[in-house]
Amino acid sequence: GGVKYSHILSGTTGIPATRYKSVTVLTRTGIESDLLSTVLFLLTIEEGKQLLDDLGKNVEVLYVTKDNKLIKTEGFPITYEKNLPYSIE
Repeated sequence: GGVKYSHILSGTTGIPATRYKSVTVLTRTGIESDLLSTVLFLLTIEEGKQLLDDLGKNVEVLYVTKDNKLIKTEGFPITYEKNLPYSIE
């Protein structure tokens, strides 16, 4: 029916994640980035911040929301082009 679904499924509900367009994680290793980006894709931003605090991980995160807002941690290195359809929060 024209609906796009994510390949990331909730382990609790079995329903595809729909919260974000993307979550990018920068960390020391690719495996950590892959694991954390998948988990963070399923959590709210607040839950994700708490998880990272609890883990004591030094990572940078960029969320792209469904309404094209860019939400990032303070140290995420991003260059923003004004002509793109995104807004930074």
